[in-house]
Amino acid sequence: MTSLNSNNSNKRRISRQTLPVPLPSQDKNELVWLVQPTAVTFMRYNYTLIQSKIFVRIIGALQENIQEAIYNHYNKISTENTLFSSSDFLDESDPSSILLKIPMNSFGVHRNQYRQLKEALKMLVTIPVEIPVRDKNQKIWREFDNLCSVRLPESGRVDNVYIKIKKTTATMLLNMEFGFTKFLQYTILSATNAYTPRFCLYLSAFAEEGGCTVKMESLRRYLRLENSYSEFKDFVKRVIVPAQKEMKEMAHNGKADFYFEYDKQYAPGKRKAGEPDNLVFKIINTYSLSSQMQGGLELKKRQVNDLLRGSYILMDEKMATEISNLITIENHLPVLEKISQLVEFFAKPDCNVIHKGKYVYSTIKNLVKDMSQTSILFLEEV
Repeated sequence: MTSLNSNNSNKRRISRQTLPVPLPSQDKNELVWLVQPTAVTFMRYNYTLIQSKIFVRIIGALQENIQEAIYNHYNKISTENTLFSSSDFLDESDPSSILLKIPMNSFGVHRNQYRQLKEALKMLVTIPVEIPVRDKNQKIWREFDNLCSVRLPESGRVDNVYIKIKKTTATMLLNMEFGFTKFLQYTILSATNAYTPRFCLYLSAFAEEGGCTVKMESLRRYLRLENSYSEFKDFVKRVIVPAQKEMKEMAHNGKADFYFEYDKQYAPGKRKAGEPDNLVFKIINTYSLSSQMQGGLELKKRQVNDLLRGSYILMDEKMATEISNLITIENHLPVLEKISQLVEFFAKPDCNVIHKGKYVYSTIKNLVKDMSQTSILFLEEV
């Protein structure tokens, strides 16, 4: 590949194709999948329900650039993201920031709530966020900052909101060092409980694992409830159960791709009463591939298997079968891209790889592992 600009449209197309199709619904525009860095998923903040919807629309507005960041990260491309050079995001009054234009009617609130929306936008700029970052020595830090500033007209009708984000903050919103999380936008925008978006995003990071175990103190920090609902029964009644019920109802109505159940976990020898040490979440996935998509996936697996068994690589049948069984809708194109790069590498006169099949096997296994890993290394500190 050459310059980013000459191939940018192709990269974005590839990224979009790796995402699953929307759930069936009358509202095709809302049922779309979004991706965001897992660092952003585990970001701590104390937003209201409306502010959570504002935040997901910001992520939606950055979607092509986030997908570009995913592509660049897994293909080890160091070119600057086009977010920082595109005229679409240029803030002429402040070159150190980007500017997003978001329609007022896209925040998932009714028109008669626009006044509340404007107030929520004003307050958003005062709420600090904490986002995990990793330095060159792999040590994890917490970056404290405000997400953005907001521009609203002094008076008159408001059709669009202008969100101004510092480039340093935008860089963190594109940070793929911890992987990325995929979630359904509609779940957030149609939520009526303030904690539903938080649980939806958090648990989406563990969807492939089918659940997770979380320390109570970590969950409280994530939700910014360290000093609220000191009685665990109140925490359950006011926080967990409302979100659990809403997600289950939305999942059954096609507005969410999963719901969750949970169990309490106490340390060995500890009396099983009061606040537990951990919560064990189980994710019940209600989204499955359609028969048409499943058939397409089988074709993709055969395509990868044929390439691996072909004369350019000559991979052992057992290894090729193992690799092809790892292929998903999400990783199919990145795997094909990597195989193509390796074939080009093998064709070079100075290539000294003797066992090409084993080399490709190891490389693709690592790629798939990197793509599926949701980076829980800092979970204990979340």
